[in-house]
Amino acid sequence: RWLRDQVPHAKVKSLDSRLSRAVDLSLRARIHLDLFIATKLDVNASRHKKALLEYNDYFRFSRIANEWTFFVRINNLFTRKQDTNNLPMLLEELEYNSQIEPEIAKDIRQRLDLLNRTRKSVKHIRDKAIAHQDDDLTQGDVYKEAQISLDLMTELSDASLEIANTLAATHGQPPRSFFDAPRQTLERLLLDIKAGTKDEFP
Repeated sequence: RWLRDQVPHAKVKSLDSRLSRAVDLSLRARIHLDLFIATKLDVNASRHKKALLEYNDYFRFSRIANEWTFFVRINNLFTRKQDTNNLPMLLEELEYNSQIEPEIAKDIRQRLDLLNRTRKSVKHIRDKAIAHQDDDLTQGDVYKEAQISLDLMTELSDASLEIANTLAATHGQPPRSFFDAPRQTLERLLLDIKAGTKDEFP
């Protein structure tokens, strides 16, 4: 009922399914972050430089696509908005229905507050560089203003799953963990490419 009051006439799925969906979204966002990191040259320059440079046109596109998909997915999870499945509104709904312990809710709210600066940085990139492509700012300007880093991106991703699991546990759903099969597959691919590159390639 709480969500229907917030979004009149909306076709609302059950809270149980939306809690499970929030965990799914966190897991999917992490895949894109892992793949982005795996193809970022300054992170993997020594291990995968040959492979990444050999097929630079493809991996440059793949890197951007995974980075931006991560920003979109993680922004949706942390930004309170009526037409998305997000952690702040799920928390409010559980509180409204008295389905979460007050102390647990308080801890999550405090954590969301601490993460808010990073969330705003991600939203800034999502709004200015991805969704709307601001005419007054270059991509570099947008990233400089956002002051985002891989450590902050990873922290936000880790927190998304921890919070989503905690909320889902109120409906008896078992905790789930990040899976690294896509990253491992990419790592094998990069090593295979490296093995087949020309000896004279830098």
